[in-house]
Amino acid sequence: MDEYDKPLVSNLNVKENFDHDRVLLATLYSNFKSSAEHIRLVFLTGVSRFSRLSIFSDLNNLNDISFDNEFADICGITEKELLRDLRPGIEALADKKKISFEEACHLLKRTYDGYRFAEDGSDIYNPWSLLSCMQKQRVGQFWNQTGLPTVIAEVLRKANMDLERVFNSRCPLDTLAGMDLTNPDPTALMYQTGYLTIKNYDSSTDIVTLGIPNEEVSKGLFNMLLPYYVKIKNGSADSVVMDIIESIKCGKPETLIDLLDTFLAGVPYELKIDSENNLQNALFILLRLIGMEVRVEVHTSSGRMDILIETPDFIYIVELKYDRTSEEGARQIENKEYPLPFRFDGRKVFKIGVNFSASTRHLDTPVITRMTTARK
Repeated sequence: MDEYDKPLVSNLNVKENFDHDRVLLATLYSNFKSSAEHIRLVFLTGVSRFSRLSIFSDLNNLNDISFDNEFADICGITEKELLRDLRPGIEALADKKKISFEEACHLLKRTYDGYRFAEDGSDIYNPWSLLSCMQKQRVGQFWNQTGLPTVIAEVLRKANMDLERVFNSRCPLDTLAGMDLTNPDPTALMYQTGYLTIKNYDSSTDIVTLGIPNEEVSKGLFNMLLPYYVKIKNGSADSVVMDIIESIKCGKPETLIDLLDTFLAGVPYELKIDSENNLQNALFILLRLIGMEVRVEVHTSSGRMDILIETPDFIYIVELKYDRTSEEGARQIENKEYPLPFRFDGRKVFKIGVNFSASTRHLDTPVITRMTTARK
């Protein structure tokens, strides 16, 4: 039975439908045990594993293999299988894109690889996306086209969490093994729906480090989240985004802040930015979505940078304030010596203090200072 959980996952935010489907499924699964003498094997697959859920109350002898190393790669394609069985497809893709075989392999790995489901499991590729790419001879967002569960965006928005911390989180392995549907844990929900995967496992503490699997998942996730934090008039997003990319790559911090203000102006009242954390999340999602190398809450020896953007030529250190002053943000950058780790970097550093005014719903005029770092 494939996607045993689809009726429940689809209705996590619709209590009436969820309760109705839960009762029906519980009735269905109860027959498995009572009919055991007529059944040789029952195999259930799905994206989620629910705890405190009565659908399996009468089926108490399930063998859950979700985290077993022996079965860690049965639902994907390993690197070995890719190179052994799909070499003609890789060669055809390389020819189509006019790149080398090795470059095509790297492109496929970056886009579709990275899933890991057990402590000692190897990384595996998304089979649907990989095979779709081979068939169509193009690198597309195939998994994202199968549908994105908006419940994730709603849970994250409600929790008002630091998004980068969620996307690079650490937790006990047991946290991922079940999910309480009355109050879904964002980390477990994102893992079980494929937006986070195991990146590392510490056997001494039973702690797993999680991260976004690959570029396909990252693009789909940020595309899904962006409307929950920022909305802009139809037709104007593309031009603003292209201008933001250009301003970052060309070292134009004043233009960048003006464009970010234009984007944030599209936030509807019901999704208002009512805290520094929401402001930070909105900008983080936007910058990640358009392909920028961006981090938030970057720890230094004396504090934490709100936003750090890096390009081959420039570094942007941004200190955000909410209903305070841009000058206060600029002073914090100086007092905490945030540029210190880059003093021998060789790139030009922009130190930007900027305040978001709740009354005007705009970014105030930023305080920007420039410095050129020395090369080692």
